[in-house]
Amino acid sequence: MRSLKANSSLNLLSSINATTNSIRRGLRQKLSDEPLERFERVKRDIAVVLVVIVALLLFNEGLKLIAGTEVPLAIVEGYSMWPTYDDGDILLVVRAIPSDLKVGDVIIYRKYDGTLVVHRIVDKSFIDGKWFFKTQGDNNLYPDPYLVSEDQVVGRVAGKLVPKVGVVFKAMMPYKYVITCLLIVIAVVLAIRPSDKKERGPVEPFEEEGG
Repeated sequence: MRSLKANSSLNLLSSINATTNSIRRGLRQKLSDEPLERFERVKRDIAVVLVVIVALLLFNEGLKLIAGTEVPLAIVEGYSMWPTYDDGDILLVVRAIPSDLKVGDVIIYRKYDGTLVVHRIVDKSFIDGKWFFKTQGDNNLYPDPYLVSEDQVVGRVAGKLVPKVGVVFKAMMPYKYVITCLLIVIAVVLAIRPSDKKERGPVEPFEEEGG
């Protein structure tokens, strides 16, 4: 009877020991795999984000040909056009034919110091063979104190493309070509870098004790 109880105890201990070793091996395998799997996921996600950012930066260049204007996307700065357009709104701009522009159209024009302005046409006149426009911000009490020549008109605002997020792009624009090159390099490196997980051999098992 005592021998039977002893054998039962030994079998129970052996079973517990085997289960413990199996759990330890499983945990070790899981802990070994998780960092690499997490790295692979992060690497893949970063590559996708970088590709999207590069595409957005290059999008502006491609739109120049399609929209027929040097500034196909414009970012609103300030509140002179509020509530129609708010600070940071990204506007879609298309080619403007001076004779086709009418009172009520919102245009983008370049001041003589190079600054771009988004204002609405409130009056137009034809002087010495050229069109001139009187403009005003929707939130301004008075029209601009000068006439805008057709030569200064960059394009007509077709509408709001994306609200508010232009604040981020305003900070990036002065460095857009440098950022584009860096992002392309990083994306390529992440894409061609070999996976450590594929080169890693099998995990060595623990020695079972008391087996």
